[in-house]
Amino acid sequence: MIELILVGKIVKTHGVNGELLLKLEPGKAPANTKEPVFLEFDGIQVPFFIHSSRNTTPVDWYVIFDDYQSLSLAEKLLGRAVSIPGTNLAAISDADPTEELIGYKVRDINFGYVGILKFIQQGMQDLMIIENDGREILVPFVEDFIMEIDDEDKQIVIETPDGLLDMNR
Repeated sequence: MIELILVGKIVKTHGVNGELLLKLEPGKAPANTKEPVFLEFDGIQVPFFIHSSRNTTPVDWYVIFDDYQSLSLAEKLLGRAVSIPGTNLAAISDADPTEELIGYKVRDINFGYVGILKFIQQGMQDLMIIENDGREILVPFVEDFIMEIDDEDKQIVIETPDGLLDMNR
């Protein structure tokens, strides 16, 4: 018998191609998306294979399941609990030091209040994802733009080039 671990829940559809938002519990994610995830139907765990996936934050994963690549089919999966085999649980390394910045206010020296830091997307170019009135504002998380990180006031002071913040509006 495979030990299944509850990792999240399908909370909404996204687009018309069957993409779903899977809200993961912090620190719980599949290590291998080629292995099935299990959705609960009337107490029975049913395996689903991921056709494609992308994550925008560690807890927000957008997935499309094999054979559910339309909005009408995907809607049937809303609200379902998602579990994975314990053997497929991603090993969580030491905490990322940038995680402590989540929730900080972001203020630009020239333009004032930008928003609240929601997430730092890491990759070839680290990006701050800042939320302001339901909009996401993307700003490169680079030394040239960061003027100050004030832990006492929980604030990040940035200086961005003219036009960068306007690109997100």
